[in-house]
Amino acid sequence: MMNLLTAAAILAVASEPSPQSAPGHETQEVVVTAPLRTDAEKALQGVSVLTETELLALPSATLGEALEKLPGVTSTAFGAGAARPVIRGLGEDRIRILSNGIGVIDASSASPDHAVSADASEATRIEVLRGSQALAYGNNAIGGVVNVIDGLIKQERPDKVLGGGARFNYSTVDDGFQGAGHVDLAYGPVAIRIQGGTRETDDYDIPGNSRSRVLREASGEEDRETGRLANSDVDASNYAFGLSLLGTGRSLGVTYRRLTGNYGVPGEGEEGPRIDLAQNRVEVRGETLLGLAGLESGKFSFAYGDYQHVELEGGVEPATLFFNRGYEFRAELAHQPVLGAKGAFGFQFLRSDNGAIGEESFIAPNIQRDIGGFWLGRREFGALSLEAGARIDSRRIAPDSGPARGFTPASFSFGGAWQASETLLLGLTFARAQRAPNPAELFALGPHLATANFELGDADIGIETGNSFEFATHWHFSRLKVDLHGFHTRFNNFIALTPDGRSAQDLVDAGLFPAFEGEEAEEFGELPVFAFNQRDARFTGGEIEIVYEILHRGTWHLTTDASVELVRARFAAREGAGTNRNLPRIPPLNVVLGLKSEWRGLTARVEGIIARGQSNVTDFELPTDGYRFLNAQLIWQPRKNSPVTLVIDGRNLTDADARLATSFLKDVAPLPGRNIRFTLKAAF
Repeated sequence: MMNLLTAAAILAVASEPSPQSAPGHETQEVVVTAPLRTDAEKALQGVSVLTETELLALPSATLGEALEKLPGVTSTAFGAGAARPVIRGLGEDRIRILSNGIGVIDASSASPDHAVSADASEATRIEVLRGSQALAYGNNAIGGVVNVIDGLIKQERPDKVLGGGARFNYSTVDDGFQGAGHVDLAYGPVAIRIQGGTRETDDYDIPGNSRSRVLREASGEEDRETGRLANSDVDASNYAFGLSLLGTGRSLGVTYRRLTGNYGVPGEGEEGPRIDLAQNRVEVRGETLLGLAGLESGKFSFAYGDYQHVELEGGVEPATLFFNRGYEFRAELAHQPVLGAKGAFGFQFLRSDNGAIGEESFIAPNIQRDIGGFWLGRREFGALSLEAGARIDSRRIAPDSGPARGFTPASFSFGGAWQASETLLLGLTFARAQRAPNPAELFALGPHLATANFELGDADIGIETGNSFEFATHWHFSRLKVDLHGFHTRFNNFIALTPDGRSAQDLVDAGLFPAFEGEEAEEFGELPVFAFNQRDARFTGGEIEIVYEILHRGTWHLTTDASVELVRARFAAREGAGTNRNLPRIPPLNVVLGLKSEWRGLTARVEGIIARGQSNVTDFELPTDGYRFLNAQLIWQPRKNSPVTLVIDGRNLTDADARLATSFLKDVAPLPGRNIRFTLKAAF
């Protein structure tokens, strides 16, 4: 997959996109660290860059929902309050979520019911890397990186002394309201941004039963909830402040953000669990041109986060406190050519005090410390460019009770791109990436009602290693543009959370966990056991995007597009492991067909989404039915560069019963039914 150089370059800093010609739309320049630059059409790995304009036209309730239309990306779909991205079948701690290029410091990687603290509704830009070599941002980016950029810290002086904007959304499916706004002030070298937002929704409408057809047939029980998904409401708000000092070739900024939220976890009716969360976060970032001792530029980032949420049993009674207090520091230096290769190297340090306390404290409190260093380089030989990178980390996880574990994962990659012609680029990359286990995988022990399972870690598991190949083809000829990415990854000792057929009561009866005898065993005894274990695995798949400009006549553009994504994931054959080698919660084949018309200030788009059913499931996992969505959208601006934009977005217009195979809640919580979303944006 894509090497470390491109991974670091793409996600380094935020800048405004440069327009380039492409069938039916502008191709956005990918952000890079100086002096290394590339763009999406020359990346060796699948890359997506969503600008503020594009984000306005996308659902933004959760980060997972905002990104789920991108090729190779789906979502954990854990109700309306939490949805974490899944990239090429890999999720959880294998996808690094960043806020302005540095970790979010929350609890979202510990469980899919935990919301991501990076707010897509406040983003000015989101960048996504698919694949296992975005490791310039940590060994737990083995599956990819999502960077949410909010614009609180500026890199350049604003054009206006006073500016700002506001956005308001209303959605019919949940009678939901979402509002966000910001004000920018600039005087001399000082720039200030103040922003905030709020979101309130009721339970969302569903086409029929909350329980899936497959579950009803397997259990022989009907569901009492029809037409509405109980306990799926959300109440959240945030506010933030950013101060930047700007000079020629340098910048320094500091931000403060406060996030609060209360949302239901569906699946258990009106009295299901709720999550009440809060986070305080401080960031400091700076960058400067150097021009000394062979160094061209440098940048650093620091973030401190204090996150906690309380899981409320029955919606009101505090049961478990999850917390994560920590900080992360990151520094990068870009150097002048060495042996003809431009490059950059960096250092990263993270310390996190995290865990859970209370009735569902399945993750023991622990202190995690990560130290990492990396180097990236690229050299060009005419039409051929070569890229290479390497990273080494040290991770130590020390639980409050019991021995600490230490790991030293190391990764490297090598790739090349050949510009065969002005319209065709071919690329191939090999990567060997390692990931150390996280605290949940090592020490999980206890009931987790949000996912309705009893999680069981393994303190003896070790490093997982992925050896991957990825090829990329970018072909842009006249009115046609084709982007094709294919990948194959062989994991050694892949860490998977799988059901093993036992219940929590079986563990108690076997005398394995005497602490759960009595009332606790009676309350949680029927929960199925989901155990972390290691097995070799294979992931194969790819994505293809095709855009064709049907008509370009004056100010009228008519384009059609199609995308296909597929991943197949299987455990390697192993003696005594059974015949079922499928991994759990893997997305099925997904096809998107679209038609877009642009005329003056009016853009209209209609699209169909076809998701196949997922029958390649692991033991004790139910298959998932396929579904078809019909979506339509209308975007109107009164004139070019108008400060006012109106969006009318219709999703699931046929009111289809849709469930994502990647979700723990797929059989008890379908996606929302028919929804019309109205968005008004104004700027000054």
